[in-house]
Amino acid sequence: MELSKKEFEFYKTKAYFIARQVGNGYSTDDLIGWGLVSLAKSLKSYVPDSKMSLHNYILQHLRWDMLDALRLTRLESRDDVKKGVSYREVSYEDGEEPACDLEINTDTLDLRKAVKKLPRKCRRFIEAYFAKGDLQEAAQELGISKECGYQHHFQAIQALRTLLTADLTTPG
Repeated sequence: MELSKKEFEFYKTKAYFIARQVGNGYSTDDLIGWGLVSLAKSLKSYVPDSKMSLHNYILQHLRWDMLDALRLTRLESRDDVKKGVSYREVSYEDGEEPACDLEINTDTLDLRKAVKKLPRKCRRFIEAYFAKGDLQEAAQELGISKECGYQHHFQAIQALRTLLTADLTTPG
């Protein structure tokens, strides 16, 4: 499927407005670039006998692809954003400490207490990991596959993030 120059300019303008809606604070030009890539993909993948018009199909995919591009550039997860935990990149010159304000007092975090609250399988894996210092050795000690060990590690990290940030957001 091909677009005329006028249609291309129309969708480029639409990409600009969508980029301003979804990407507040991010480079509009980068998002427009992602939108134009999405436009090309949408034109190739559109099935005319579907229930959605070409125009709506293109606009929906523009928005989705821009949101996907934003997710790739974010440091924090959506849950972190909901809880108010944010990260930012800082640059520093050779030998200087980065100038950043800590928003979380890491002295109040108790990792061992949080590990005890993990589900049994994740807790056993993390304890073995702390003892061995290696994911593969921890999985071997528990008699599970390396891939299963990676999965337990991932689940434990996610659960620890939730447990540790929940303690920070609750008053008291």
